[in-house]
Amino acid sequence: MHNQHGTTTALACMLLVFTLGASELLAQGTTTRRHIGEKTTWTYMDDGEGFKVESRGSIVFRSDDRGIERIADDGYMTIELIDGRKSRTLDVRPGRTGGLEYIYHVNGRLAEYDAAAQRVFEDVFVEIIRESAIGADERVARILGTDGVDGVLEEIQLIRSSSSTRRYMVSLFEQADLDADELVRAAALAESDIPSSGDRSNFLRVAAPQYFAHAASLNAYFDAVQSIPSSGDRSRTLMAALEYDIDSDLFLRLLEAASEIPSSGDKTRVLTAAAGRHADDERVRSAYFETIETIPSSGDRSRLILLLLTEYKLDDASTTK
Repeated sequence: MHNQHGTTTALACMLLVFTLGASELLAQGTTTRRHIGEKTTWTYMDDGEGFKVESRGSIVFRSDDRGIERIADDGYMTIELIDGRKSRTLDVRPGRTGGLEYIYHVNGRLAEYDAAAQRVFEDVFVEIIRESAIGADERVARILGTDGVDGVLEEIQLIRSSSSTRRYMVSLFEQADLDADELVRAAALAESDIPSSGDRSNFLRVAAPQYFAHAASLNAYFDAVQSIPSSGDRSRTLMAALEYDIDSDLFLRLLEAASEIPSSGDKTRVLTAAAGRHADDERVRSAYFETIETIPSSGDRSRLILLLLTEYKLDDASTTK
């Protein structure tokens, strides 16, 4: 639970910067994070504006994501907003007679937790849940039931965290069968909204069975694969794609994606696994050899040329022309 709460408070910090209209100042301000036992504290300050979030224990959010349903007996969550003019602090704890107790302070003085204050902090809770991916499977199921795949994809577009975006995308593909148009949209979303190479690769490998079952969506899939910056992650995704039966046109797309892998070793692994596919297609034979020529390492390149002679049954002249 400790790590989950650390993630929750970290994401709350991100949200509060945006709430205060200071997201562009994050790099200029000072951010600190501390763990003491089960308590996690995050603080961000810049020129008198910022926030502090502290939590401990198990915290369960409401089904509408706009508040806390319950907190463990020894738990609490405290959120403080500081905008240079005033400090607003909300402390949420288990009530003495059940339910939850909300204690709200403005500039250190006890204040009424009225409708206006509740609206501010309700938005905070929505972002905490969204960005931390807490209960992602349940949220995806609920949105699918009310708004379908489009509703889930629209919700995903609101997420800033790469890992949380991946988590929601994976959950969507685990719970729903997407049609070709939805698959194309999801691939574009993975390319634009999952910046992490590892997260993007992970999603594309999990989603591959649905894409390879809908040929019309595969160009979009390979666009997303080709956008993966990391050599290792792109090669792993292409290796996974080779487990499926793809036609010569899509195989050319795979070779194109492989040709842009910077690492000699990663590129060699993909081309070794791909050797022999569509060997009777002259376009593939030519593209395969051209891709070998992009390998920086002469040793790896030579070994693959020998493989090319064997698998594609080429003579020496055809590999040196």
